Amino acid sequence: MAKSLRIQATVATFICMTFSMSGIFVGSFSVFLPAVSQAMHWGLPVFTLVFTVSQYVTAAACPLGGRIIRLVGVRITATTGVVLFAGGLLALSQMDSAGPLYWLGIVCIGLGAGLSGPVVYARVVSSWYDANRALMLALVTAVAVQLSQTWVAPVARWLIDIHDWRFALRVLALAVLVCAGGAAAFLLRLNPAEPLGAPATDGADPATVAAADAGASGTKAMRTRTYWALTLADCLAAGALVGTQTHLVPWLAGRGVSADRTTILASVLAFSGMAGVVFCAFFADRIQSQRFIAALYLIPVAGTMLLFFSGTSFALQFLGAVLSGVALSTVTMLLPYLVTRYFGLKASAEIFGFSLGLNVVSIGTATLLISDGFDATGSFTVPMALVIGATVVAFLLMATLKPFTYTVSRPPARSESAVLASPAER
Repeated sequence: MAKSLRIQATVATFICMTFSMSGIFVGSFSVFLPAVSQAMHWGLPVFTLVFTVSQYVTAAACPLGGRIIRLVGVRITATTGVVLFAGGLLALSQMDSAGPLYWLGIVCIGLGAGLSGPVVYARVVSSWYDANRALMLALVTAVAVQLSQTWVAPVARWLIDIHDWRFALRVLALAVLVCAGGAAAFLLRLNPAEPLGAPATDGADPATVAAADAGASGTKAMRTRTYWALTLADCLAAGALVGTQTHLVPWLAGRGVSADRTTILASVLAFSGMAGVVFCAFFADRIQSQRFIAALYLIPVAGTMLLFFSGTSFALQFLGAVLSGVALSTVTMLLPYLVTRYFGLKASAEIFGFSLGLNVVSIGTATLLISDGFDATGSFTVPMALVIGATVVAFLLMATLKPFTYTVSRPPARSESAVLASPAER
């Protein structure tokens, strides 16, 4: 029974992330941007503001989501977030101007993403998996989203073509409500027999320490150097990699690379992450070393440097795109994983939520700074050189980390009857 409950919760998190803001809204935004702007007689910046502002609302909502989980549980938190996200899409489908419905849609999408995003689902996965935690986080937080982004754009385009953009938004909102809402409301749960991990303390009985301290509080964690090293490294690496991804086509086009080749490289960057993150997560689970984690942060350094120094070599550009794609997915997976390994599970959602909020801000800021750098200098040379510098600093920060505090543990499993007697929703 415990195994079936774990499979149920895992499937639920995968479905919810597939139909999350990252999968559905981000994946289809490039299709809706010209369609909505043309139909509403807007310039591109008007609808682009929906994406930008909703990201900042998400950044503010992520820490809130982490706290709410501890008060009402993951099921209520996630279901509320899904309803808000779907409601935001519906509000946008009804708008006739940049008025109340426009802003209501922005706020609801941002809040929904904060309450039904990686903060919640990483917490669920971490409660069910100990030895294979990194691998399962990779599948849920990275692979599910990337798979969603491969089909949602063409589906959105087809819906717009057969009807209009309003109809397409309503269909996607209904799909979110039915699929993600159903999974969150009926299948999502924390592990009733949640393993807490064994704190690696010198001379102490791990089981005794685990029982006495299931993890650091959010306030205590945020006062540590480890927390800020993790968070800053993640912000620098994620901002650099997403900034590279969003500017890859114009950057390479400015160096004389053909449109066909840049399109291929952009696709390679997006698809390579799915396989690469599984590979990295598999070994992260088995090696269990902060030195190996630091070594993974050399991947973004290598990827961005290859793209920067590739010149006209398609082979180097291809390899740089592959490494950058792997790096982006890996960095996405590592933050929630490392939070649980350094601070335990007790307040991991709250701790990760605050870090994720800063991550979202850093991504938006880095993307804007690269664009501003291009406008100021007339080329991508200076901003992309700074991108490489950011990845190097991220690696150096990760290289200073100490060994994990909460290592893999395999406590005696509770009996099936004990699992059934535990609360279904936590």
